[in-house]
Amino acid sequence: MKKPSPIIRFMLRTALFALIVGCLLGAGEWAVRRYVPNPYRTKAERMEHGPMPRSIVLGNSHSYYGVRPDMLPAPAVSLANVSQPLAYDLELLRHYEALGRLDSLRFIVAQVSFTSLFDKDFEDTPEWYRCINYKLYMGLDRHPALSRYGFELARPSVYGAKLKSLAGIGEAALLCDSLGFGLGYTRERRGEAWASNGADIAAYHNAGADTTRVAANIAVLDSIVAIGRRHGAMTLLFTQPEWTTYRSAADPAKLALMQRSMKDFTATHGVTWLDLYDDPRFGADDFYDADHLNTDGATRLTRLLAERIRAEEAAATSPKQQPQVPTQ
Repeated sequence: MKKPSPIIRFMLRTALFALIVGCLLGAGEWAVRRYVPNPYRTKAERMEHGPMPRSIVLGNSHSYYGVRPDMLPAPAVSLANVSQPLAYDLELLRHYEALGRLDSLRFIVAQVSFTSLFDKDFEDTPEWYRCINYKLYMGLDRHPALSRYGFELARPSVYGAKLKSLAGIGEAALLCDSLGFGLGYTRERRGEAWASNGADIAAYHNAGADTTRVAANIAVLDSIVAIGRRHGAMTLLFTQPEWTTYRSAADPAKLALMQRSMKDFTATHGVTWLDLYDDPRFGADDFYDADHLNTDGATRLTRLLAERIRAEEAAATSPKQQPQVPTQ
């Protein structure tokens, strides 16, 4: 029997090698999706199979680590995720509204940070890979399945880190509790130089803040409030506290633009905005780093939010004062 030519043998070996590599990568993809702890999946399962929420928390890492759903009117769940822009807050609300999971909704707690009104499209940022989580684990149909947003493999460094965590090597995966509150930002775990990164973080936020995006993000907030009102839900907006090293380096003009835009928005829409940016009630013991609260600070912040919710709920349900008719 005639042996295959060298070219054919090379092609067969190459194909076999590619098949082996493909099988290994596929097995890794499957293992990461199935076995690595995943806050996005936790939130999705809670929304789809748990009790329909009365309270929903939205926002980025400031909400993920800073607002405790267990202190809000129950059932409650946090849909906040690291770096999540306002546009994805809205996408999640629309997604679960379409699934009929907002019928019991009464309270939306939505965070608007210094950067929120300047957010670009998630896909156009260095953290585009986080969009993969919404496609794979939360069921958002924003991107095609056969795209870079449809595979953990699309971001090799993150994929590799998850494989390592699965093997017990390196840091553990991002974790949250059963209600979607981010774990790990405790005062005991923060570094000794926790405040020193404030200027660097603020400089990064200053550089990435696109002032041309304000109108688009205000429109997103408008849609979030509208969804709440369709379901008879109150929307409470808040801006989280920042430590002094962050505040001293934040661009004052951009901060003023954000605050002015929020004041105009709340006046127009009749919603409450708690601006806690430099609130003196939050001290050093409340922070994990210059830009995030720790679990103690989260308790303090959520208590303030819950108090405002109770006050506004009481005001909304109390009988209106009838004008007195003068007697003859």
